[in-house]
Amino acid sequence: MQNKIKFWLMPNGGFESEQTIDHELAIFKKLNPKIEVEYEMLSWSRAWFRLMQAIKEKSGPDIIQIGTTWIGTLGYLGAVHKLDKRVSSKSSFVPTFLGMCRFYNHLWALPWFCEGRVLFYRKDYLQKAGINAQDITTWDSLKAACSKISKKRDGYSKISPLGFSSQKEQVILQDIASWIWSHGGDFLSKDSKHASLTQLETRQGMRYFAQLISDNHVSKESLEQSTGEVAENFFMHGAFAFMFSSSWPLQVYLNSSSKHYIGKQNASNFGVIPIPAGPAGRFNFVGGSALAVTSFSQNTDCAMKLLEFLTTKESISRYCKNINMLPSRIDAPVSLSADKPTQKVFQDAISKFGRSFPIHPLWGSIEQIILNGMAYTLRDYRQSNYNLNAFSHNLSDINQEIEYMLSVFGE
Repeated sequence: MQNKIKFWLMPNGGFESEQTIDHELAIFKKLNPKIEVEYEMLSWSRAWFRLMQAIKEKSGPDIIQIGTTWIGTLGYLGAVHKLDKRVSSKSSFVPTFLGMCRFYNHLWALPWFCEGRVLFYRKDYLQKAGINAQDITTWDSLKAACSKISKKRDGYSKISPLGFSSQKEQVILQDIASWIWSHGGDFLSKDSKHASLTQLETRQGMRYFAQLISDNHVSKESLEQSTGEVAENFFMHGAFAFMFSSSWPLQVYLNSSSKHYIGKQNASNFGVIPIPAGPAGRFNFVGGSALAVTSFSQNTDCAMKLLEFLTTKESISRYCKNINMLPSRIDAPVSLSADKPTQKVFQDAISKFGRSFPIHPLWGSIEQIILNGMAYTLRDYRQSNYNLNAFSHNLSDINQEIEYMLSVFGE
């Protein structure tokens, strides 16, 4: 069919991902009866590689969901269309998020939904250990809280202070970024010409995470699990006292209309607080997803219509409500399944403490180098082979590989 387009996206709504996008596409179909949309859901861990292959072959999707960290690379490669003259509602989007969609003075994508990370906690476990959640404002205070919980395990013998998955690499980097930034470190130098993983402050931030594991504050079982398994064990089985996450668990486990709702009494046991601060301040990874039209699309006009529809106030409002994410438009309501104080923690995570990864043509590849290196290190953690010398050596190897890539790039 001449008006058939392909759409690649990720499972944004957890167990209800297909239903949520089916609902939006059904409305789009009524408005555009001659356009057929075929979609495919990709896992985040495989999406980048699938997309790179599609770019090489100049064949694949017409419209794509992309992480904000990919935009600089895709724009530099000419893999997506410029939207400067195709979109008239640019002023309606959250300015900082729209800025992530710009590179080389061009707009390459439109924001879809935002997400920031917070710290979920079990109220009953903290109360038993004599911990006030509002006192956990720094990384040191979080570590102290983990120590108290470890010492108060009587009756909760299978409880670990912190659940953390090492199976979804992008999430690992988002969590580690907060530790690096709050200790004054970064991934690249200010001029983006050099890697900064061996910088003292960066190493201090990453060592904080290593110390949590070596002190047995992180469940080694959780390191072997997917993010979904860790969340299930946290919310449904009470395996941990703390868990880092974005807002999606609000929809899956804490929303009374969800088939996975844990019940009113259990739900009341959970709370959220901001990501703790470090010596250099409080910084939270903020990102989300954007939509772009590929430069190799065989049906650009139809793809543009779908992009414009999915980024309208009405569509974003519905979709974000269904997947419990923050809208990318300033004129769309915030509809998280939570009370006002909880919603504010999530909003502040983006508006007050939010920070993004570098916008660089090579960031997509640099990100993969860091992820692969961290996966190697975490494998040692899981096998109880961690030591400081091996950790520092691994950071140096990752840093050197990024340095080489930047030197070849030469800009």
